[in-house]
Amino acid sequence: METNLIKDYKLFEDNYNRIMPELIKKNYRPLSTKEIMIYKRKAVETKDGIEINFWLDHHFDTPDGLIPYKDHIIVIPYSPNDPDSQLLVNANENSDFNFGALRLTENKFNYLAEKYGMLKRDDILFGRRLLLTEAKQHQVWFKLTGADKNEENKIILYSCIDYIFKEIDLKYEHYDGMSVSIENDKDEPLMYAFNIGVLDHGSNIVAWYDLKEDDSRIIAVPKEKNLEMIVNVVL
Repeated sequence: METNLIKDYKLFEDNYNRIMPELIKKNYRPLSTKEIMIYKRKAVETKDGIEINFWLDHHFDTPDGLIPYKDHIIVIPYSPNDPDSQLLVNANENSDFNFGALRLTENKFNYLAEKYGMLKRDDILFGRRLLLTEAKQHQVWFKLTGADKNEENKIILYSCIDYIFKEIDLKYEHYDGMSVSIENDKDEPLMYAFNIGVLDHGSNIVAWYDLKEDDSRIIAVPKEKNLEMIVNVVL
């Protein structure tokens, strides 16, 4: 399992809360959902079976966070330049976990809600495969990729969605995919990490896995490679 689309990358496979301290120690950082989606698109562009297998036929865990609480959700897209988005990156075996997720205080939840905004659960499609038009309007995909912030990120997201849906149609003759599934509301604020699934599952994203389980897979790059540099390489 390897890719030539990124130089100096490392693939970490272990418990999520054991991977992150090791990754930091090696001066690496994890790829975000946005970056992984861009590389999925790039893999399809290459028409190289090895690259397509690496990026589309394996799941990846991300540092992007979800907090479901009180009928709302907060989506926190990771950025190497935003310390508040790095709560999951700083997770370790001594972190405070409940239901396999990172426990937050009410004050921390309120601070994150103010900074990143909240989405009302009932307004969002969850738990089923999306049509192309639905994927291009989904608020969680918008939040994770920054498409809610500017037109450039929206163009990037739409391009990634187009490539993935074409590949789903080509391989499986399906016309839907990229579902979003999240954990149920809890009686306390808990933060889960988004996992990006395989093409057979529609390149879906889920945020409910136990961060202490040992089947996490995180792709990481040297810390000095920021998101802007990677985006510029693959556009």
